[in-house]
Amino acid sequence: MTKVETAVDAEMPESGSRNDTSLKQGGTAERSPAADTDATPGGNPVTSGFLARLNDPVRFRSTHHARFAELDPFGHLNTNSYLGYFTENRFIGHRDCLKLDLKAMMRFGIEPHIRKADLDFIRPVLLDQEFTVESYLSDASLDACTVPCTMVNDSGKLLATCTFHIVCVDKKTRRPCKWPENFLRLFYHQLLPE
Repeated sequence: MTKVETAVDAEMPESGSRNDTSLKQGGTAERSPAADTDATPGGNPVTSGFLARLNDPVRFRSTHHARFAELDPFGHLNTNSYLGYFTENRFIGHRDCLKLDLKAMMRFGIEPHIRKADLDFIRPVLLDQEFTVESYLSDASLDACTVPCTMVNDSGKLLATCTFHIVCVDKKTRRPCKWPENFLRLFYHQLLPE
C-alpha cells in the first residue's frame, strides 16, 4: 500500500529546503507552476545559460509500508524492493505533481532513462514499517541529470539513499540528446531572470 501526502512545509533530510512539493492521496496534487508550460515534442534544447537559471527543484515525497512478499530470509526488505520504491516515488511524482503520466510523457520527443543507480543501505526496513521516500532532480547538464533520493522511517532516521543517473534519449534515433527546455523546466519551481 502506498500512501501519499501533502506536506508543503516538510524538509528533506540534510537538504535544508522548505520548498517542498508532495503528493496528496485521493485528490489533486500540489503542482509546480511550471507544469502549465507548453509541452510539445521538439522543444528548444537546453543551453548552459538556461541550466544556470533553474532554481528550487520540485521534491517528490511518498509514504509506503514494507510488505511480506518483499522481505528477504532475514526479515528485511529485499534489495530489489529498495530500488522499486525509489523508482515508484519518481513515477508517482511525475504523475501526481507534474501531471506526467505515461500518456503525457508521450507528448515529448525524448525519454528519460536511468543509466545507473547507486544504492546505500544504512538501516534495515522491516515488515509493516512505514517509510517515506523523497527525491528531486539535481545537477542537470545538457543531456543528463542526477536524482538524489532518501528513504527515512517515521521518526526521520535515514534508512537508505539512492542516486539515479538519468540520460535524455531521443525517441526516434534512440541516441542521447539534449533535454528540451519545456520538459526540464517542469522539475523546477523557478526560472531565474537572465
